[in-house]
Amino acid sequence: HGSVLIEALAQRLRRRRLGEYKPHCLTLALWSFAELGVNDMVLADSIALELRREADCLQPQEVCNISWALAHGFRSPRLLDTLREALAGDVLRRFKPQEFSSLMQSITTGGVPLPGLFGRCGAPALRLAKSMKAKHILSTLKACEVAGCRECPDLVPRLLDVAVDQIGNFEAHELVAATCAAAELYPEHPGFFKACASCLVPLLSELSVDNLADLSNAFAKCR
Repeated sequence: HGSVLIEALAQRLRRRRLGEYKPHCLTLALWSFAELGVNDMVLADSIALELRREADCLQPQEVCNISWALAHGFRSPRLLDTLREALAGDVLRRFKPQEFSSLMQSITTGGVPLPGLFGRCGAPALRLAKSMKAKHILSTLKACEVAGCRECPDLVPRLLDVAVDQIGNFEAHELVAATCAAAELYPEHPGFFKACASCLVPLLSELSVDNLADLSNAFAKCR
């Protein structure tokens, strides 16, 4: 019965009139279908074409919905073009830490190709860094590791500075992942690895053998 309902919803959206639904509703539909594993490319392309008319006006959560849909199955070149056009505007300046983290996760978990992203989002990311929680820092570090952030060389040091202040808020597995990313990106940071070592000692029993091996490799790269 669920699949029948989902198909009926998809058909209704395919028959929509231009402008009948607001961008938030359209991007939320994409997000929902992607989460359900319904990769209706005809629907994705039609929504992408409609949203592209308003790419400059899309809100941060709408941009995140698009990136998440791309990361979870909608491999639509038109939808990707819409996302790139939206990010070329000033929407990144309006992102909050949670929204920025969501965008970063779509890069790392879904491999959404956004070359040169950190050339555009570096300044907003630096502004947001001081307000980021541990999970936001981790997702941004991992995105830097995957996508590269040469266009904003100050970002990783700044993130690690904030991470030192937040060190006690990381879960054990998050701290391992952050340490591994930091070792690749900025192994000479003056305080991060010392803070990690102190925090990880009482957490070692919570880590898997693979976690411990990753940590060993990461600390071997520190300077």
